[in-house]
Amino acid sequence: MAQQKKKKLIPVTDIVPSDSVIEQKTRKEPTQVILSDEAFSDVSDIKIDAFRDFGKSSHSASSRAALQPLPESWETPTPPRRKKRSYKGILAGMVVLAAAMYVVFGILPRVTVSIVAKKIPVQLQTSFSVVATSSITMTDTQVPGEIVTEQKTNIFKFPATGKETTQQKAKGTVVIFNTYSTAPQVLVATTRLQSPDGKIFRLVNRVVVPGAKKSGAVLEPGSIEADVVADQTGASYNIDPVDKFTIPGFQGSDKYNKFYASSVDPMAGGSDGQTTVATNDDVDKAQQDAVQKMKDSITSTIALKIPNEFTYVKGSEQFQILTKKVDTRLDKDNNFTVALEAQESVVIFKEGDIKSLLQKQAQQQGTIPTDYAEQQGTITYDQPVVDWKGGSMMLPVSYKAIFWKPIDVNQLRANILGKNESDLKTTVLSLQGIDKLTVSFWPFWVSHVPSSSSRVTITVE
Repeated sequence: MAQQKKKKLIPVTDIVPSDSVIEQKTRKEPTQVILSDEAFSDVSDIKIDAFRDFGKSSHSASSRAALQPLPESWETPTPPRRKKRSYKGILAGMVVLAAAMYVVFGILPRVTVSIVAKKIPVQLQTSFSVVATSSITMTDTQVPGEIVTEQKTNIFKFPATGKETTQQKAKGTVVIFNTYSTAPQVLVATTRLQSPDGKIFRLVNRVVVPGAKKSGAVLEPGSIEADVVADQTGASYNIDPVDKFTIPGFQGSDKYNKFYASSVDPMAGGSDGQTTVATNDDVDKAQQDAVQKMKDSITSTIALKIPNEFTYVKGSEQFQILTKKVDTRLDKDNNFTVALEAQESVVIFKEGDIKSLLQKQAQQQGTIPTDYAEQQGTITYDQPVVDWKGGSMMLPVSYKAIFWKPIDVNQLRANILGKNESDLKTTVLSLQGIDKLTVSFWPFWVSHVPSSSSRVTITVE
């Protein structure tokens, strides 16, 4: 039996992968082909140079004969995966489209309605009587009012500028007290009063100090005011108020501690040699300044007392000086004083009462319809005439104003929601008192009023 020829296995790889290779793209093993010895001998003669001519003619016999086995390390190229459809991308696109539609149809549509109202000017000149009585009833020419009064007392200090050579004794006032008995005590003129620092002042006139009043077991001191003058000349006696002057004449007796005096104001006017004095010009200027300061002070106080709804006009006040006292004696700082008691009264009224009567007069004259209201207005008051005894004031008034028909913007906005341009204009122009109307839709493709009131702007001027 003839010896059977052995078969050899050799690895080969297709130059162009077949469909089976594509399906087995993940396998690394080369495809095995069984060849006979004769076939193997034929294949062994394949020259590697055939690869250089590969591609010149895929149908030529020489090209097919040029193939030779590839090394085992060579892998079949992996074809690209077929991409699956991306549902996330589709979803994102839909979201963007929905957002764009919301902006276009939900946010962008806006409408602006500009209305110019018909305006009627008014100008009046008239007078009103302001009556300051609690029982007054407002009429076409009369309004109720009040009189506010404030009274003050004050002492103002002013510097002296004059110079002269004199010898003057300080002067002042003291109050003498009797805590000794219920019997009165006579003190003659020149009776000495001594300050704690030893300065002597004397009574200018004779005085009788009243006796103390007995209330059970307690004595209430009797007292009297008296003028005193320093015992010596000189500015050193211009001393501050003293709580207790003693009476040296009573020293050594029970009366010494039971009779005493005190001063409220400083002693002043003492000088020795060249001294400062208040000149006539100083006094005149001081009185004018004191009066102005007093008036300003009272006026400020009255302004705080006037209720918020009330007002007053310049010329409706009355300022009076009730008492005035100028003391040219100088204190230790060379100041003299002007003491004033003053009072100021002013007539006040409610400006709202005046305005309502002015509007009523304009309507009664047929100048404006009754359903028109004041858009803006000014009231000017001329010089009033006050009857202080009668408690009344005649007040001339000038009035300039502009009236229009009020428009309820919120109600109008609600009425035009969702309407087209034609219906919108019809709704607005049906209102009274419209002089001009301008409607603006945005963007340009919008033709109806948005359904949301927040995207509707209405202005009235």
